[in-house]
Amino acid sequence: MESLWILPYGPLLVDKQFVVDYNRLKLHFDNELMSTDIRLGVRRLYEVLGSQYYIYTRFMNQTMGNMGLQMLRNITIEQHLIPVSSSFRVYGLSVPKRIGCTFRCDGLDSDLKKKNAYQLHVTFDPITYVVTLEAAVYKH
Repeated sequence: MESLWILPYGPLLVDKQFVVDYNRLKLHFDNELMSTDIRLGVRRLYEVLGSQYYIYTRFMNQTMGNMGLQMLRNITIEQHLIPVSSSFRVYGLSVPKRIGCTFRCDGLDSDLKKKNAYQLHVTFDPITYVVTLEAAVYKH
């Protein structure tokens, strides 16, 4: 957890991974690209979401992709799953309250040959803490 000084609110707590990923990933909130300045991005989250802004900083980062990848590992027999980093998109919605990400992933066999490709859509409900995975499989 880190603290950022946000005008005119003062110090607001944000998740460390959000700070790391903020400029590395192109984050969208309510279908708009977030500012390149993290302080303006956190301010927007705080103004729209109020006290729930922290949950969004906790999950609007690579955490969503990690959860989706882990869920996919639990339901596939692939030896290796390699996310395609250029396909990674993270978004947050204020109505309905949702955090999500989409990305592609390649499934490799034991010889490291591409066997399948997956298109994943992971959603997180910050009210109920329910994570949902939708996956499409494309045979290679």
